[in-house]
Amino acid sequence: RQSVDMAESDDFPSVDSFDGAPSAAPTASARTNPTPFTCKRCKSSILKAGLAVEASVELSLPFDVQNDVNAPQYESISRWWLVDDMWKFDNLGFSHVQADGTRLLVCGACDQGIIGTHRELPPNSTIALPASWPPIPQYIFIAEARLDSTSNA
Repeated sequence: RQSVDMAESDDFPSVDSFDGAPSAAPTASARTNPTPFTCKRCKSSILKAGLAVEASVELSLPFDVQNDVNAPQYESISRWWLVDDMWKFDNLGFSHVQADGTRLLVCGACDQGIIGTHRELPPNSTIALPASWPPIPQYIFIAEARLDSTSNA
C-alpha cells in the first residue's frame, strides 16, 4: 500500500464542502470493489469488480436535475470508489473541464446522470493506494450511491 498526504492548498476547488469549511479528514482502506458497477439508468457495465479502491472522503457533486442553472445545487457524498486509470472502465464519459479544474463523469452508454468526478486528491488526505498505482495528479472518484452494485451470484 502506498499512502499519499496532500498539503493544504489555498487554490484547491471549494466544492469539497457546502459551506466552504474544510471537510473532515478522509480515510480509505485497501478494499477493492467486490462486485461490478452498472449504470442505474441503462444497466450498462461501468466497472468490473476489483478495479477500484474504497475511499471515504467528503466531496460534492451537482445534483442531476437543477432548478436554477445559475445557482447549481450540490449533494455531499462520503462513500467513493477511487480508480487510477480511465481505461479500466467499460463505459465512462467525461465532461469538459469545470471552472474548479475538475471533470464530471457520466455513464458512457446513456450519457445520463453524474456518477463521479475526475480531480486531485483532497488536501490533507491520507488515502491508501495500491503500490502498483503510480502517483498521478488526478484520480477518478466514482460515487457509490449513484451506481448499482450487482453480484454475479
